[in-house]
Amino acid sequence: MISTSHLQRALPLHEARLRLAIRALVCSSLLLPGLAFAAPFALQDEPPAPEIGVPKARGEERTFYHENGEKARRGSIYKGRRDGLWIGWHDNGRQAYEGSFADYQRVGQWNYWFSDGTRTSSGTWKGGKQQGLWQNWYQGSEQLKVEGAFDRGRPTGPWKTFYQNGSRNGEGSYFLGLRHGVWTTYTSSDNRLAHGAYRHGLRNGAWTRYHPNGKKRFEGTFSADLENGSWTYWHANGQMEGHGKYILGKHDGPWEGFFDNGERKYTTTYVNGERNGLWMEWFKDGQKRLETTVKHGQFDGQLTVWNKDGTINDKDTGVYVDGKKSN
Repeated sequence: MISTSHLQRALPLHEARLRLAIRALVCSSLLLPGLAFAAPFALQDEPPAPEIGVPKARGEERTFYHENGEKARRGSIYKGRRDGLWIGWHDNGRQAYEGSFADYQRVGQWNYWFSDGTRTSSGTWKGGKQQGLWQNWYQGSEQLKVEGAFDRGRPTGPWKTFYQNGSRNGEGSYFLGLRHGVWTTYTSSDNRLAHGAYRHGLRNGAWTRYHPNGKKRFEGTFSADLENGSWTYWHANGQMEGHGKYILGKHDGPWEGFFDNGERKYTTTYVNGERNGLWMEWFKDGQKRLETTVKHGQFDGQLTVWNKDGTINDKDTGVYVDGKKSN
């Protein structure tokens, strides 16, 4: 029996690539790195164990050291818990952070620095949770990287990110810690890269993604984070790559695709996410490559496959039942 798995995979792989483009490109490009410092600089070099059993009088300071002898942190401890101002240093002697504790919870303004002395981030804490405006910078420069506000430890309101050259990277809003409303990202040359809306953390409504040259890459709608309705894809040269419809994340109805030279690549029909009915494919020069019928995603009936020179591919051509060649 001749395996035709390469033919069975041809269309799904093409459309799977488009689906992955949606999920990878939309998600990654619109996940502004604001949440990356939702709990910034956890100070992992500060295990609490060495501080247990030290002075119990309020205001007494203790200093702890790195293995190389450099100061690691200094502050006061009351009944085994940090209390008051604490300062930390990197093992090269440069300051790492400065801020206050109240009963072992961070409070008030805190500032953080990279080991080269440039700022890492700055913001306020309240009751051990981030509160109000926080800013994050690129290492080795004063260029702002992320800016946004927290409310009781959850991102809230407008957030912005920036490239190292200072141009905007992305912008959008949070509500109760979830992305909500319109989000937009840009290339480092300030061309729009992606644009769409969230509702309570899920993509909802119209979304558009662009190629780096500014031409549209795909356009469609989401419902509760699932593709829904008509979707259209384009090559970087502006030629249409494909179009069709989804119903709650599943292909449905007629779909067709095109090469970047405008020649048709395939036509097929889906029912509830499975290919059903006539399926045809073409080579980039317009010559037909494949023609068959499909039932529940499997070849069913006569399958004809052509070589690039226009001759019949006898190895794969034949009658199929439930995806298997019967002659």
